Amino acid sequence: MKDLEMTTENTIQQLEVAVSTGDVKSAQTLIALLTKQKQLIKIDLIPRIAADNGYYINISIEDRFMSAKPFRIKIHSQTTVGELKKLVCLKHHFPVQVQRLIVSQKIPKDRDVLSKHGVREGSTVYIYMVPAPKVNLTKEQFQEELSLISFGGPQSNPHLSMSNLELSSIHVSGPKPAIVSNMPHQVFYQGMNVGASHSFPSPKPVEQEKIGWKCPSCTYINLPHRPGCEMCTNTRPSDYQIPDNYEMSSKEIDWRKMEDDALLAHKQLEAKERDRNRQALLDTAQLSLVVNPEPFTCPICLDDIPKSKGVILQECLHSFCKDCLVHSICLNESGDIRCLYQDIDYQCNAKVQESVIKALVPDDVYQRYLNIGLRLAESAIPNSYHCKTPNCQGWCIYEDDVNFFDCPVCNRSNCLTCKAIHEGQNCKEFQAELDKTSLNNSEAKRTKKLLEGMLKTGEAMRCPRCDVILSKKDGCDWLCCSICKLEICWATKGPRWGPAGAGDLSAGCRCNVDQVKCHPKCLNCH
Repeated sequence: MKDLEMTTENTIQQLEVAVSTGDVKSAQTLIALLTKQKQLIKIDLIPRIAADNGYYINISIEDRFMSAKPFRIKIHSQTTVGELKKLVCLKHHFPVQVQRLIVSQKIPKDRDVLSKHGVREGSTVYIYMVPAPKVNLTKEQFQEELSLISFGGPQSNPHLSMSNLELSSIHVSGPKPAIVSNMPHQVFYQGMNVGASHSFPSPKPVEQEKIGWKCPSCTYINLPHRPGCEMCTNTRPSDYQIPDNYEMSSKEIDWRKMEDDALLAHKQLEAKERDRNRQALLDTAQLSLVVNPEPFTCPICLDDIPKSKGVILQECLHSFCKDCLVHSICLNESGDIRCLYQDIDYQCNAKVQESVIKALVPDDVYQRYLNIGLRLAESAIPNSYHCKTPNCQGWCIYEDDVNFFDCPVCNRSNCLTCKAIHEGQNCKEFQAELDKTSLNNSEAKRTKKLLEGMLKTGEAMRCPRCDVILSKKDGCDWLCCSICKLEICWATKGPRWGPAGAGDLSAGCRCNVDQVKCHPKCLNCH
């Protein structure tokens, strides 16, 4: 009875294979045999995608020591990674457990469909073989697995070929298949069961260890100059050192050339991008006004400004309507136009470019802005003097030993001592006449008031000899009267020397006599 059950199980298994492979003649014979045995079986048809003609792909197999010449295998559009492993196992007796498929530099899962990973006609799929001891695979376990896949091996089922592996197309329910033990002769090569009669050429043993770095993930030995694992794309260990006097192989030379070409192309692309950005900046800088490319709400008047009707300040990228900017320029008295943007937490202090101001306002307003800025510049510079001719824009920066300024704008001569124009008169004559005319002449009155104010604040003094008003412009405490030529000490407001003149220390300020200063505020410079 037990022998009959085993015979029935074997017959069902063979029927399932015959139906799956389209072997009509064998299927008819097996069905007739089951009919004679009067066995009750159930056949369930499993829906599947319509069969296609299939296509050939290339399989490249390597292990840590050697590689073999690629071979072709036929699959269909719905073949999965796991099914391909079984095909390779049936054809070349490589255990499924030691196969590591690499597709597009990735290791897909067994249930993944190959076509969804870009495997097409002529594509190459790499299979890296790990040693059988690494996965704890024994010869007996492999024989059992192979028997489950082949139901007796390729030799006993000639119709189970690469082009018609469609095991999922029909399922015959019945007892579990028996394990067939009459496996063909096997040789155990590097921990893998390899059929002695298969067409895959046996690689020649390597006499010496392959030079290169070992991948920490898949243990594949890569060429020394390769930056990433050829099998699993893992990065090269950082502590790996290329052996001294190592000569690159032709493959590595090709890699280096490809890397250099890619680096050159990347640099050229970056250079073109920089040139485009530079040109865009230059084009923008040449624009007097940068208009808004999109509508916005002006933060000052809160009006909705349509496209191209506002202005973007290039320094801070804040946007305003033109009217608000024009009003701020016209009302400004400081000569320093700043961005108008501010909120509770922030106030922008970016300066508005002069080109923007010129493009926004009329010429007279722009000229007024320039004049305000010029006056501010004058007032901020030490020793500056503005020409006293009415409405003249001339001014200068004077030195301590200069008493007159010939204005290049109006060609008038300004006295820096009197802070006035008195051509044809010396300072004493001018100051004497100033006392007479100040009662009726408003300009003379302003000048006299200026000089008197300077005397009170100590900015000016009267000459001890001729009584003319003198002012110290800057620098040393020594000065000389422009009228009587008396040398004067500014600190003491008296003569520098005694009656005998220069070098007479009998009188005067006697500065540095016995290394004593002439006055607490003396600058020790005369």
